[in-house]
Order: sequence, then C-alpha cells, then structure tokens
Amino acid sequence: MKFSDISKFAKKVPRKGTGLYYDPLYGYVPLPDYLREAMDLDVFQRLQGIQQLSTVYLTFRGAVHTRFDHCVGTAYLASILFNRLREFVDKSDTDAPKINSILEASISLAALFHDVGHGPFGHIFEMFCRRERKFKDWTHEKMAKKLITGQDETGNDIDKPSFVQIKTVLEKIRIRFSESEPDRENIALLKPMNIYNIASGNPPDLDSPALNNKYYFLKDIIASSYGLDRLDYLKRDAYFSGVNTGNIDIGEIISNLILKEYDNKYKLFLKIEGMPALETLLQARNLVYRRLYHNSVHRSAQELIIRGLGALQCEPEKICFLTDNEILTQFSETPGLPSDISNRVKFRVLYENIHLCPHLFIKDHKATLQKYREKEGEWLVLKGLEDEIAKNAGMDKDSVFYDIEIIPAVKRADFTEEIFFDEIEGIPKNLFDLAPHLDMIYGDDHYDQGYSKAERFNESVSDIIVCFPYDKIEGDIEKLRTKVDADLENGIDDLYKNKLEPLVKGFFSKILKVTESDSGFFEKHEDYFSKMKKKCVKYLTALTH
Repeated sequence: MKFSDISKFAKKVPRKGTGLYYDPLYGYVPLPDYLREAMDLDVFQRLQGIQQLSTVYLTFRGAVHTRFDHCVGTAYLASILFNRLREFVDKSDTDAPKINSILEASISLAALFHDVGHGPFGHIFEMFCRRERKFKDWTHEKMAKKLITGQDETGNDIDKPSFVQIKTVLEKIRIRFSESEPDRENIALLKPMNIYNIASGNPPDLDSPALNNKYYFLKDIIASSYGLDRLDYLKRDAYFSGVNTGNIDIGEIISNLILKEYDNKYKLFLKIEGMPALETLLQARNLVYRRLYHNSVHRSAQELIIRGLGALQCEPEKICFLTDNEILTQFSETPGLPSDISNRVKFRVLYENIHLCPHLFIKDHKATLQKYREKEGEWLVLKGLEDEIAKNAGMDKDSVFYDIEIIPAVKRADFTEEIFFDEIEGIPKNLFDLAPHLDMIYGDDHYDQGYSKAERFNESVSDIIVCFPYDKIEGDIEKLRTKVDADLENGIDDLYKNKLEPLVKGFFSKILKVTESDSGFFEKHEDYFSKMKKKCVKYLTALTH
C-alpha cells in the first residue's frame, strides 16, 4: 500500500548509494547510506524485538509491528517533509534556513532515533519504573538522550559499548557532510545533542543566537501535535490492528506546512487549508486510545507484566536493553509469580475483568485515586490493599489488581496551540479560532464543570477494571455444573457473595475508603450494586453452561 497523496514529494528513483526498504504503508523507501549505517547499529536493531503496541496483539492479532518499523517509517516521512521544505523555501533568501543535505540528514536521523530509548514492552516498562519509587526517574526519553549523546545526566561520557555506538556514527556522518556540503552553516545540526534535541521536540543549539532562531522550527518536526512521530504511529497502528480511525491524511498535512519568520524565529506552521486534516488527526488519536491502546485485555496483560517486572527485582539499567521475548524468558526462568505470568501472556490465559465503571463516584473520590498514581510509593499502598481484598475473597496474594490507568484523551492544548498561520492577517491562529464549534466540545464549558483544572482526573478515566484469575473460581464453577434449578441459582448467588462481591465492594471500601466519609454509601447506591450483581451473576451463569 503506497500513499498516492504523498508520492509527489517522494524521490521517484533511488539516489546512487541508497538501499531499498519495503514499508507496508509507504511502499519502497530509499535509504541513504547514512541511514543504513545508523540502522545497522545493535542498539537500533534491538527495536525489532520490541512490539510497538506491546500486548495489544492479544486482541488485535495483526498488531505485531515493531518500534523498528515505526522509527524507519518516521525517518521516511522526514525525507518527505524535507522535499516539501525544499519546494517552497526561497533559495535566494540568504536569511532563510538552508534546506540542504545536512538538514535532511539531521531530521532523518532524529526521526530514526526518536524511540531508541524504549525498554522491553515499551510504555509498559516505563509504567513499571514510574510506580516503583526507586526507579521513578527512568524514562525512555532520558535513555534515548544517553544513547544518542553518549553522556550521562551530568554530561560525563559513558564508557560502555551501547552508549558510544550512535555517538560514533553521528560523528563520522558529520565529518563526511562537512567535507562534501559546500554550504555548512548548519553542520552543527548533526552533533549528537542536536539530533536528540530535534527528536525530543527541543530547539537545536547551534553556534549563535541568530542560527538558533533560524533553525528553531526543527523542534516541531518530530514531536508536536502534527509531528512525524504522531503521523506515522497513528496511521501504522490503525493499519496493522485493523481499527478504522478514518482517513489520517498524512499528505494533506505535510503539503500544507509552511515556514514563516515570526517573533524573530523561523517557525513551522500549517496553512489554514490544513485545518480539516489536523482535526481528523486529533479525533483519530482520541479514538485509537479508547479502542486500541486501552483495550481491556491489553490492560490486563500490561498489569501482569508490570507485576512480573517488580518480582524480578532488577535495576532498569540491567534489563532495559532486553527485548519483549527475552523478558518473557526471564519470567519463565524465575519460579513463582513471574513464571506464572509468562505462561499467562504466552498462552493468553489472562485475568478475568469486571468493569466497575464507577463514574458516579470518581468525582467525589478523585483525590484518593490520584494519590495512588502520583505520590511516591503510593502504588505500593494500593498493591497492599489489593492483597487484602484478595484475602477477603479467599484468593492468593498478587491474584487481584485494579486498573485505574487514565486515558490521555485529546488535550485542550492541542486546540489552543497557535499552529496555523493566517497569511492574510499575518498572525498565527489556533483550531478554536478556525473552528469555533470545537470550543463546544473541548472548550472551557466542557472542562469547567464545577471543579478546578487540577481536579479533572475523572475527565480521563474511562472505567476501572478489577482483574482476577479465572482458575481461582474454576473449582467452584465445576461443582455448580452438577446442580440445576434452585440449587444452581443459590450456588451462583453464594459464589458471587464469597468471591466477586468482595472484589467489587472492596474497591470502594478499601481503596476509595468511602466508609470514612459516608457510612451509608452502599445503601445510597444500592441500585448500582444491584446492577453490578446482575452483571456478575450473568457472567457466572454463562460459565456453568
């Protein structure tokens, strides 16, 4: 499948010295020698073993593409964007940025390496680090900075093979371009720190304030609301998973990009004509998060992997270079919980899910929920409460967990950021300026519903899931299969009271601690808990047949 809408910017014939790479989205992609050299590095090849969507494939079977695929695709889009810049930037304007081979190489390499810092299972590994107090500072962005620059947080060189590979190759590439490119004012773009800056959405640091202002626009090429990272992953994830998110028109967005000097800086803007394409992109992002990234089976699997990583008791630096399968192998060779989790993920014997959907209660107790996510060590408190609830239900430690991860839905900032340029009025504008109807959906009236901005946690919570292993009630189910009529009905009722009701009500009494503030909570919401019981009884009844 090749996008006809962006082919007009692509190179029709591969240049001398380039290789070819076939991408399922874009067709044959030409690879300049410097990209091939960068792709051959061990630290980049490792991304072939890290799936882009981690465990989403357990439901969406085609979603087995990798971080490697995404990074190469993003690098290709960088070359497409470069051709667009070369098309409209006036070469005779000596004050304009130089749209030369150095610039093309810098944005292509930044795009290629933007995800190089991801650990096994991608964002799941990062979630694990966030929850563990002693690992909370580990992020894939910080690891990418170390890998690209070869330096630690204090600026000292890291004398380890994995941390010198990219730096060494970038230095060789920079020397070659400094010898072959006649106009070298922007050669510093190929310095490792500037490759990282462009990849992470920061402006490059060149040799003078004037050059910094001239190439300021590079910060928005990879990591922005219309950046190449987002353009590729939304299209790629939808393509491989089979989820229909509408037409994400990459060509329409790239063809409407313009470079303007504003506030003494060159900035990348969209023409007003590109507004519908960007609106579609933001809507697609919202949809793909809800349908794909926060699928309940995937959420159950990711919680299991997080607990398995915790049980390994390893420093992130020691396991962050492993691939997905290597981590599962580590799990399988570690007796107890990790081994059990390995088998559950490999053979898709995951935990059962009960969707609590307590939207009615989140607003009143959002502060309690937030602390489990935001305060150091509070996740360990939550884990202790989960074990206590499991004990009350006659289940083992580590056999019950509550998924309260929020969905990062479309942010209002995406609509208020001035990323369009009105060439008639000569001023930047945002989506609300161009499409006032969006203000009814994402504007202040939507967000200010009687509580402060700091308390909007419930806006992003889709539902809360309690997960438990089916095999913990399998024996009870087998006994019920021999019963009929009233005995079966009573048996199912008892099973609910003994096993599932403690899981449902335990969330409110133990985790939300509602009994401390409202002793009549369960009576007040009797209708809700009655509906929850009917749902669970229906589930148990289906298992007995």
